[in-house]
Amino acid sequence: MTRRYVRYNSLLASRGEAPRRSEIVATDVRSSLNHALKTLHADRARIERQISAVSNALSELGGKAARVARTAGRKTRRAARTMSAAQKKAVSQRMKAYWAKRRAAK
Repeated sequence: MTRRYVRYNSLLASRGEAPRRSEIVATDVRSSLNHALKTLHADRARIERQISAVSNALSELGGKAARVARTAGRKTRRAARTMSAAQKKAVSQRMKAYWAKRRAAK
């Protein structure tokens, strides 16, 4: 809060008038956002250190634990689903019936 008053007083002295509310709010928001950003960067650095420590510990165990540690942050991709010829034919018939019904409705 003292920052606000210091800035307010310096603005008063420089312009000889009271500052607009938006000027005061803008400086408070900027300082709050800068503080939040610094905190988030510190948190990210701490978390990255923890992740590397855990993955190192797992890699020392070897075997399956090491593979799990290497793939822990990756997103897995779904296997492509294949349709048999009978399934494709059934879908085709359903869609043909659907569109025939829609055309008949018009």
